[in-house]
Amino acid sequence: MPVRTTMILYNLLYNDMYFIPTNTSLIRNTPSFFGHVAPLAIEASIQGYPLSALNAVVHAAIGPLGAIDAIWLPPPSAWRQHVRAFHRDAVARIARNRTLHELFQASMATIEVQPAVWAQDTRSQYFGHFFCGNNRALPFVQETFGFNDVCSSQEPLSVPLRGLNTVFALTLTPIAYAKSFFCAQGRHDHDAVACIAALDAAEQLRAALCPNVSAVNVAALEPLELGFPQLVLRSPRGITLERLLMLDPSWLFFGHMALFDYAMHDREALSIQGDVQSLNVLSTFYVPIPAPVPPAPSMAIGSFFWLVVASVSSTYACLALVALVLHTRTCHVKYVPTHWVFATPALSAVWMSRNVLLLRGVAAMACLATATVEVASPFPSVARLVPRRRSLFYSMLLSSDALWLSYALQGVLLPITFCYFVRYGLGALALTWCLVVAIDVVAPVEISATLTRSCHMQNMDSMLYCDSGNVVIGRVDRLVLLCLAQIGVVLCSAILGWVRTRRQPRAVPAHPLLPLALVAMRSDVGRLSAATAALCGLCYVQWHGTSYAFDIKLWRLLVVRSSNILKVNTVAPFDADAPVAGPAPMQAHLTEPTRWYVYTHVLAAVAYLVCTVYANAAYVGALTTSLANDFGWEAFNTTGTHAV
Repeated sequence: MPVRTTMILYNLLYNDMYFIPTNTSLIRNTPSFFGHVAPLAIEASIQGYPLSALNAVVHAAIGPLGAIDAIWLPPPSAWRQHVRAFHRDAVARIARNRTLHELFQASMATIEVQPAVWAQDTRSQYFGHFFCGNNRALPFVQETFGFNDVCSSQEPLSVPLRGLNTVFALTLTPIAYAKSFFCAQGRHDHDAVACIAALDAAEQLRAALCPNVSAVNVAALEPLELGFPQLVLRSPRGITLERLLMLDPSWLFFGHMALFDYAMHDREALSIQGDVQSLNVLSTFYVPIPAPVPPAPSMAIGSFFWLVVASVSSTYACLALVALVLHTRTCHVKYVPTHWVFATPALSAVWMSRNVLLLRGVAAMACLATATVEVASPFPSVARLVPRRRSLFYSMLLSSDALWLSYALQGVLLPITFCYFVRYGLGALALTWCLVVAIDVVAPVEISATLTRSCHMQNMDSMLYCDSGNVVIGRVDRLVLLCLAQIGVVLCSAILGWVRTRRQPRAVPAHPLLPLALVAMRSDVGRLSAATAALCGLCYVQWHGTSYAFDIKLWRLLVVRSSNILKVNTVAPFDADAPVAGPAPMQAHLTEPTRWYVYTHVLAAVAYLVCTVYANAAYVGALTTSLANDFGWEAFNTTGTHAV
C-alpha cells in the first residue's frame, strides 16, 4: 500500500501529534481544540490541498482522511467452524481417492469477471478501490484492496475457483443456474468456457462428497454487509463510491466462494470507519506463496543425546569385548564362573556416570513416547503422514534401554535394599521391562494434526506471528507414564522386600574394592574370574610373586596380600578380609565441640545463606531495570519521544 494510505490508516496518533497547528489541543470541548481553527489540518498535511478527485470522493463518502480507522474483522466463529468442518471432511476423502483428486484438480481455475451490476452500463469507467487515490479510469472493474497492493498496477477483478470453494458454492446454487448466469459474467469468452469446465468437475466432486452445507449459516453473515469497494465514473453524476455486496443476488454464487475463502483466511475483511459512515470491505484473494525452505533446526540437544547414547554403547561394547576375551582365556578354570548378569549393573556402578545413563534412559523413553511416522505420497501434490506401528523387536530393544532409569534408582537404594536385592530387585527389573513393552505394544502413541491459522502479536502491530497448523507425533504424558512406571515398580519392590525381611536384619558386608551390586548378587566374592574383575573395574596382575590390583574407580595401584593366591593369572583373589596395602592411616585426636559452638556455627551458616539469597535477588532486580532496553539506561524511552 502507498505511504500516504498507510499514514491514513495507521500512525493516527503520529498524525495528531505532528500535524496539528501550534498551541492547539487534541482534547475536544476545550478553547484551543484544533478542530475549531483548522479541522482539516491533518488531512491537508497528509494529502495536500486541493484533494484529488478520488480523495475528494472518499472525503465526502467516508470522512476526512485524517480520521479514518481500519479495524480487522475476524470471521465469525460459527461460520469458521462450519466451513472448516466441510473442508476437513472433504480433504480427508480427496487425499485417499485418486479419482476425487483428479476432479479436484480439474475444478481449479481463475477467471476475470465483469459483475452484472456494472456490466449493463458500458460507458462507465472504473478507478478500483479507494485506497489508491491516483488511479486512472479504465473500462473494466478492478481488483479490490489487498495489503500486498502497492497501487502500482490496476488489475481486472478476478474470481479464483479453488476446487473446494466451488463445491461449497454449488451446494447452495443449482449447477444449471450457476453455469448460465454466473459463468456468463466472464470478461472474455475463454473465461466463461473455463468457468463451465471447472463447474462440471466441481459438480461431480460435490456428488461424490455429498457435503452438508447449511444456508442458515450463510445468512448469519448478512449483518456484516461485506463487499468489494469500487470508485465508478458515471455520466453525468461523476465519480461515486459503490460496493458489490457478497450476498447480492447477482453475485451470490461468487459471493459464497469469497465467503468460503474468508473463513479459510484466504481473504480478510476490514471495517473502514470514518466520520461520515463505516464500510465493511473484503480483500482480494491472497494467492498462496510457497514457503521458503526454513534453515535446518538446531540439533544441539539432539546431537548431545546422540553423543550420550553413543558413548554408553561404545563403552558397553568395549567392556563386553574385554570381558569376553578374558573369559575365553580363562574358561578352563573350574568353579569360578563369570557373572555376566553383573555386566549392566557394573556399567552404572563403575564405568559410567549415573547421570549419563539416566540421559540414555530418557532418550529411549522419548523414542517410546514418539510415534513412528512415514510420509506417503499416493499421487502428485498430495503428501500424507502415515503412522507405522513399531515392531515388537524394537519395542523390546527400546524398553531394555529405558531400564537405565531403574538401574540408577536401584543403585541409589542399594545400601538399603542390599539384603533382598537378588530376590526382589532383579524381579522388579523383569517386571518393569514387561510393563514398558506392554504399554508400547498395547497402546502405541498416535499422531494428531491440526490445520488452523492462529496468530499472535508482539510489540503491538510490528511483529505478527502466525501458525498454519501443527503436527504432534510425541506425547509428554506417555514419557511421564513410563518414568512413573519404572519409579513405582522399583519403590514398590523395595518396600515389599523391606516388609518381608524386616525381622531378619542382615549386616551389609563391607568390601574395599568390589561394587556393592556384585556383593549383593553373590555372597561368595573371595574368588572372581578375570572377566568379572574387569567388570568391577579391577585389573589383576602378578609380578615377582606379588599380586597387584589396579582399581579404575580409585585410579590407584594396590597390593593385595592373601594366602589364597593362584599361581596362574586366571582368578583374582579378593577376599573381604584380605589386607590391602596402602598408605598408613592418619591418626588424630579429635575433641568433641561444645554445644554452644555447634549452635553458633549452624546459625551463622543459615544467616550466610539468607544474606546470599537476598543479595542475589537484589542484584537481579537491579539488572531488570537497567537492562530493560538495549542502551543499559534505566527508564530510557526507545519510542523516540523524550522529556526535555
